[in-house]
Amino acid sequence: GVGPLMLVTKVTQNVTLLDFRSMRSVELLSAYYWKNEFHSLLTSRRLTEFTVLDSEPTGELFGKYQITDLTVCRSSDLGVNDTTYYVRSHLGAVLHAGDLCLGYHVGSANYNEDDLLRHRKRVELPDVVIVRKTYPRKNRARKRRWKLRSIAMDESAGGAAVEAGVVGGADIDEREAFLQELELDPELRAGVNLYRDDAAAQAAANAMSDGSENGPDDESEGDYPEVPIVELLEDLQLDERSSEPGTEHAHD
Repeated sequence: GVGPLMLVTKVTQNVTLLDFRSMRSVELLSAYYWKNEFHSLLTSRRLTEFTVLDSEPTGELFGKYQITDLTVCRSSDLGVNDTTYYVRSHLGAVLHAGDLCLGYHVGSANYNEDDLLRHRKRVELPDVVIVRKTYPRKNRARKRRWKLRSIAMDESAGGAAVEAGVVGGADIDEREAFLQELELDPELRAGVNLYRDDAAAQAAANAMSDGSENGPDDESEGDYPEVPIVELLEDLQLDERSSEPGTEHAHD
């Protein structure tokens, strides 16, 4: 009862899939998945940025999803050509005209999946599938007042040791995408520990005191969702010396 092309919305012990045509959500049990393993047609590295030109909510609700008909264009096409796409999306609650979003440009994607190619003969696949909302690149470096705790890589594990929480190279955009998803999705945040970033909070307080909190590059700062402070944990600093050999207390 679902289409051949579905969107992965959550991966835990099981995989949750969304049929973006019927808006039917299906949970795939891990036992079934490992017996019938399949490959992703497109991954997050193939996401394209689109600009929402118009949003017309249909009034239909499916759980937390609000259906809307979007008119979008690739952000890179603005001012270059007039190519637009008419897309039905499950993100009507968060997407409005002028917003940015990430999606898969299925119509121009190259893939070699025989099953999907067979379906294409009888099912009209969409040109674009919208995945999530995003924000202007110029604001990505804004100071969040929370952070994640990361485990530093070990040189013996095959990678260079890095400072905890620091990510570089191609992983930066994926990390930023994950942080934005946490800000947008309370259900996702429920399974992740978020810690107060006292340094960022102090920097924001200092900026506010000298009147530089809202600079020219922060025009759309108010568009960002904020994580409620009650959801944040204290940033406990562990004493590494307690784990060093010879520091354990002797017991009788």
